[in-house]
Amino acid sequence: MAPPALAQAPVKTPDLAPVAEPKAQITEAVFVPAQPVRVVLEASKPVVDPAPAAPQVQDRLAVVVARSANVRSGPSTADTVVGRLTAGEEVLMVVDANAIEGWSLVRIEGDGVTGYVASRLLQAVAP
Repeated sequence: MAPPALAQAPVKTPDLAPVAEPKAQITEAVFVPAQPVRVVLEASKPVVDPAPAAPQVQDRLAVVVARSANVRSGPSTADTVVGRLTAGEEVLMVVDANAIEGWSLVRIEGDGVTGYVASRLLQAVAP
């Protein structure tokens, strides 16, 4: 006897969306020379802080009235000592205390040392 025939169920296929046609592909590289670019830069002035007002030059003699006085590289006790003066020594006061808040710019004749001395340690000599 022959086996009974199996009934086949219909096969359901999923609904498929249509496939878009592939876009054209670049198959060859195309060289496009770059156009020269001319950049014109305006000359600009460097940015600098405005110069402080020039201290008034005194160029007068002053005498050291303290036992000793340090001559410093700048108008601060944090600046390095570049020379030392003793009581009675005379220096050429280039700039007085009014210009540099309590410091006088002095030049020691003979030594060629220029530096700052606390103005309270100096007394101007009358011309």
